[in-house]
Amino acid sequence: MEVTDKYKKAADLISNCDFLLFTCGAGWSADSGLPVYEDIGNVPAYISKGLTYYDVCQPHWMGEDPELFYGFWGSCMNSYRDTAPHLGYNIIQSWKNLPNIQSSPWKSNHQQLMQEKSTASETKDASILYSSIDSSAPLAGNFYFYTSNVDAHSHPFFDPTEISEIHGNVELWQCSNPSSCPSARLIRVPSSFRFQVDPSSLLAPKPQTDSDNDSKIEQKTEEENKQQIEEGVKWINHPRCNTCNRELRPAILMFNDLGWFSDKRQDRRFANWESSLRILIKEAWKPDENKPKEVKNQDKTLPRLVIVEVGCGKNVPTVRMHNEMLFETLPVGSVGFVRINLDFCKVACMKPEAKENIVEIRAKGL
Repeated sequence: MEVTDKYKKAADLISNCDFLLFTCGAGWSADSGLPVYEDIGNVPAYISKGLTYYDVCQPHWMGEDPELFYGFWGSCMNSYRDTAPHLGYNIIQSWKNLPNIQSSPWKSNHQQLMQEKSTASETKDASILYSSIDSSAPLAGNFYFYTSNVDAHSHPFFDPTEISEIHGNVELWQCSNPSSCPSARLIRVPSSFRFQVDPSSLLAPKPQTDSDNDSKIEQKTEEENKQQIEEGVKWINHPRCNTCNRELRPAILMFNDLGWFSDKRQDRRFANWESSLRILIKEAWKPDENKPKEVKNQDKTLPRLVIVEVGCGKNVPTVRMHNEMLFETLPVGSVGFVRINLDFCKVACMKPEAKENIVEIRAKGL
C-alpha cells in the first residue's frame, strides 16, 4: 500500500470511530525537540563517566550521588518546561472534538458502565491524599491520551480526566520513603521553581547550609516565597520531605525502581475507561447467528475504537505491548490500529483476518 493510501485509510478509521485512544512515546516528544531514549545519555557529562540513560535513570543515585541524581532530573524538568509542545497536540485535540466521537450514540452506554464501576471504587478513592484529578471531576468522554512520556506536555491541551501517564510526570514529586512516611503523597512542583544545574557537568550542587537556603528564599517576592514553600516543602536544589525529612524524588517510574508512588486516581480512571469500553464492545459485537461476521464488519451502527500510536519504540515497549494486547483481545472489526513509527512500525498480530484494520506508517509524528 502506498504511503498516501495509508494516510487516507488512517483518516477514514478516525473519522468513523466512536472512541479514540491516542497513545505515544518518546518519538512524539522528539517532535518538540526533546531527546529520545538513545540521546538522553549521549552527552559529554555522562559519556565521560561511562553512563548511559539506563544507568542514570535509577533511584539509587539519590543516596549514592545526589548531585548527579538531582542534576539529571533537575535538567529534565527545566528542559521540559522550557520546550514548547509541538503542533501535533492541537491536531489530536481537533480529532478528539470530531462529531463522530463527541456525539457517538454509544457514549451514554459507556458512561453508564463507567459510573457503575466508579461508584464501586469511591471508598478506595477517599484514601488518596493527592491526585492530578479532583475526586469530583466528571468521567472521561470517548477520548483518552495514554503516554509513557513524563514531560507533562499534554496537560495544556486535554483535561486531567482523559490523560493517563503510565510512568508519571516530572511536575509531581514524592517522598523517597513512601512506605514509612506518615503523609506519603504526591507534591506538585511550584511553577516558579527551577533547579540549578551546572551545564557542563550536569550536576546539581547541594545547598551548603539551611541559612543559605533561607536567605535565597527571603530575597524572592511574597508570592514566590509562598510557592517555594508550598505544602510545607522548601523547594531547594535537593528538596526534602517536610514530614520525615527524607529526600524528595520525582514521582516517575525509573529503572529498578521499587519506591515509585503513582497517581492512583489517574490509574483507576483509565482502567475504568478501558475496561468499560471492552465490556461495551464485546457485548455489542458478540456472535449472532442471524448476522454473520462479514455482515457485522459492515454494520456502521456498532461501536468502534481506533488506537493511534505515535513514537513508541522498543527500548521501553510498555505502550506498544498494551496496544497490541488491546487490539488482539477485541472482536475483529471493532477496533482499528494506526501505528506511526520511524523505525518500528510493524504490528504483531496473531489474527490474519484483523490485519485489514491495521495501518503501519513508517514516519515521524509530524
